Amino acid sequence: LTEVGEWLEAARVARSKSRADLIQTSVLPSLKEAHASMKEDLKQKAERLLYIISRLQTIQREKEEKEAKEHENEEDVDDAASERSAASSRSQASSRSSRSTRSTKSSKSSKSTKSRSSARVPKEGDPWEEEYLLNARLALLPTERTKESNRSLAESLIFFGQLDRARDVQDELSRLIKIVEDNN
Repeated sequence: LTEVGEWLEAARVARSKSRADLIQTSVLPSLKEAHASMKEDLKQKAERLLYIISRLQTIQREKEEKEAKEHENEEDVDDAASERSAASSRSQASSRSSRSTRSTKSSKSSKSTKSRSSARVPKEGDPWEEEYLLNARLALLPTERTKESNRSLAESLIFFGQLDRARDVQDELSRLIKIVEDNN
């Protein structure tokens, strides 16, 4: 029962079988281990989430600066540049149509390469970094399951008189939730 987080039930069974020693040798050590694990996990999620939020803000700021610079340069463009742009557009359209006639085998290998590259962690500045960070952020958000397991752990800690530890895990979860709320 302690392996699946049922500390209160494990204590009840131990008491009903007149095995109070099991509480000291099995239930409490498992509870302490779960506390340490939950606290560390929530702390790491909060730190990672703060990094991701910071990086996403930087990427957004860089995009806005780039767009402003392009808009500024756009106003300074003369007719010759617009003619070059039109020629460039025609060549891009031509290359797009030639790309669409590739064989399916080539397309499959391209998809395979893309899926492998999306499994990697991007370096700062990679074109797909923003998408990766958005997906990683979603994985770090506290779920109902996380909240429920935190509540169950806190209840068990309180039952065994470990109020400080219960407060620790609740504080870490509250910190994570606050980070999410402050940055939405």
